Amino acid sequence: MLRLALTLSLTSVLLASCTFELKDTADLHRRAGAGDVEAQWMLGWKYHHGEDVTIDAKQAANWYRKAALQGHAKAQWQFGFMLDNGTGVTKNKEEAVSWWLRAAEQGHVIAQNKLGLRYLKGEGGLERDHVAAYAWYSVAANEQELSALTKLMNAQERAEGQELSHKLHEQIEANAEQLEAQTKGDL
Repeated sequence: MLRLALTLSLTSVLLASCTFELKDTADLHRRAGAGDVEAQWMLGWKYHHGEDVTIDAKQAANWYRKAALQGHAKAQWQFGFMLDNGTGVTKNKEEAVSWWLRAAEQGHVIAQNKLGLRYLKGEGGLERDHVAAYAWYSVAANEQELSALTKLMNAQERAEGQELSHKLHEQIEANAEQLEAQTKGDL
C-alpha cells in the first residue's frame, strides 16, 4: 500500500514537472514568435541540445538566426558554428566567419578565438594574416596561442598586431556602451 502511494505520488510529481516544462517551452515559442530575442536564443539552444524538445538542427538554426539578426552575440556565435559545420543549414564557412565577427565585436571570447584561428590558417574566406590573428587572440586574452604565434611574427607584425588589438578593444567597449544605452532606453 505504501509502495503504491509513493508510486502515485512520484508519478504526479513527474507529470506536474513535465506539464511545467511543456508550458515553459510553449511560452518560449509564443515569446520568440513575438520577437523576444532571448526567447529566440533559448529555443535555438533547446532544439540544438534536445532540452525539453526533440533535437532539430533546422529549428535550432532558424531560431539562432532570428536572434542573431537582432544582435544577440551568443546566437551569432552559434549560428556561425552551425553554418561552419553545415548543421541544420547549408555549409558556408565564409558566412560563418561573418557571424563570428559580429559576435566577436560584442566581446564573445569564443568567436574572437575562432577568428584568430581562421586568420592564422587563412580559412573561411580570410587571407592568412598573422597580425589579425594576433589581434584577435590578444583581444580574447588567449595567451597560449599568442605565445606560439609571436614566434612566427617579426617585430613589425607584433607591433601592428598590438595596435590592431588596441583598436578592437576600443571598438568592443564602444559596442558594449551602445548596447547598454539601448537597453536603458528600452526600459
